[in-house]
Amino acid sequence: MKSKLRVFSSLARTGGTLVSRCIGCMQGVALLSEIHPSGDQVDRSMNILRQAIDWYDTREAEKLANATTTFAQVTQMIARELKAKNLQLVIRDWAHLDFMAVPFLPEPCHESMLVKSLQNDFDITQFHLVRHPVPQWLSTNRLDIVKGKLSLEQFLEGHYRYSLQCAENGFVRYEDFCDNPLSSMQLISDQLDISFDPDFLNKWPNYFFITGDTIEMKKRANSVRIEPVRVPAVDADFYRRLHGCQYYHQSLELLGYGDVQLR
Repeated sequence: MKSKLRVFSSLARTGGTLVSRCIGCMQGVALLSEIHPSGDQVDRSMNILRQAIDWYDTREAEKLANATTTFAQVTQMIARELKAKNLQLVIRDWAHLDFMAVPFLPEPCHESMLVKSLQNDFDITQFHLVRHPVPQWLSTNRLDIVKGKLSLEQFLEGHYRYSLQCAENGFVRYEDFCDNPLSSMQLISDQLDISFDPDFLNKWPNYFFITGDTIEMKKRANSVRIEPVRVPAVDADFYRRLHGCQYYHQSLELLGYGDVQLR
């Protein structure tokens, strides 16, 4: 019988770091962040074994792993050791590599390579976080490493391909999470089959076992709050570009979002 593996998926600029901190801080959960079979070739901080050792002291896995150990075998070692510690493993995947790729990989594959690489060894439960494509695009396009390298049309196709998986596996919308984090985290916990800890609301600002700018997170720890977010209105030119792309309409339909408004 294959052991259970929980995968929490989010694209870049969808609130994935915030929600993952809320998941990871819950009692009995061990979250590994932005994991991908090719991830540590892009960024060493995304190495699954290094995170497990540094954050959860998986010394047995460290002793057993070597240069010939496969990604799936390392994940199995980590999962066994965390289970022995009475921790429920959740992997936050690095879905940006699969659905957007820029600037790290030549092109997107439009499927979860994490799931594909581990599905023969684990019984995988996958749940997704989504955001309305307009604010997600505006935020993504402001990133220095992405700006000018990813077109709106490429982004919308990646968003749609990701949305197809969300519709299949289940999802929570970032906007709904920010409106009601307690009920949204209960939903996430139920779907991932992890123990719900309502005290996450008090603990997440001081939880830093996560990838991203942890220095900035620590500076802001005492001032951050989960607040409602809204979809901004857009100008006429951008509105026409959106409506000229079939993927925009398809994503909205799959995820239950309304159209953006004109300024």
